[in-house]
Amino acid sequence: MAMTTISVSMDSELKMEFEEMCSRSGMSIETAFNDYVRTALREEKVKRESALKAFYELRAEAQKNFPDGMTMEEIDEEIRKARYGEDDEE
Repeated sequence: MAMTTISVSMDSELKMEFEEMCSRSGMSIETAFNDYVRTALREEKVKRESALKAFYELRAEAQKNFPDGMTMEEIDEEIRKARYGEDDEE
């Protein structure tokens, strides 16, 4: 794996505290930072996959329950009526 160098500016005291924490854990700042980045990327991927799964489940449910024979305009009108509590009898 090719390596690259990045430079990060941070408060000196914060850096010192982080170095001490890393030292107590037996790792370097570089190792801790790489672990953090891997974790953040993994979590973002899990959230994205979870959101996509939920979207596809909702889409399948909507297709299953889609009212046959209704146009999008009729569906929009039904949504508007439901939103504002209107009945067809008005």
